[in-house]
Amino acid sequence: DLNAVPTQLMVEKEALINSLNEFVTSHVYDATEQTKINALLEEAITEANSAATIKNLNKVKEKYLGTEEQPGEFETQCDTYNDKSKNELYDEFIYNKTYSTDDTATLLSIYMQWRVKLDRAHSIDEMDVLFADARMALYSASENITETGSAPDMNEANDIAINLAKSAAMTEIENHIAEIKAEINNSCDKVLNRRDTSGFA
Repeated sequence: DLNAVPTQLMVEKEALINSLNEFVTSHVYDATEQTKINALLEEAITEANSAATIKNLNKVKEKYLGTEEQPGEFETQCDTYNDKSKNELYDEFIYNKTYSTDDTATLLSIYMQWRVKLDRAHSIDEMDVLFADARMALYSASENITETGSAPDMNEANDIAINLAKSAAMTEIENHIAEIKAEINNSCDKVLNRRDTSGFA
């Protein structure tokens, strides 16, 4: 039965609808944004099912999922919980502040490190814990610095911050490796010092 054979358009529609669903389920939203993204998802699926050609279907894909150059409506119309958390930290400690360029760079580097951790979080509870820790770190770094009244050079501050963040990340990796090595050595020592119950020393 030729009618039972899926056409290329049908196959492409199914693939796009799967991609639309996967995008939404792979991101975390608060209650308000979840309602918005669910409505947008329903709208996108309706448009995908209504597409009469692959060309029109691709337009639906670009509209909601975007392209390499341009984000789609799923990103521009709805904020993930990750983004809301990052934006709140930035707005509170960095945006429109008149710290010196060096002090701004210090705060930016701390923000960048926590931003990566927030991006990797997969639940609201996990992000809330990270947000609290990030806020404490930024507060501690900012409580003893004062604003100058003049805007910092944000390009220079950003360049300095990137280098500081890279250095901090490398130190964290090295410390983590050292901890793993210590655990391995400790385990090996326990094995070597344990007396074998089979009679062998």
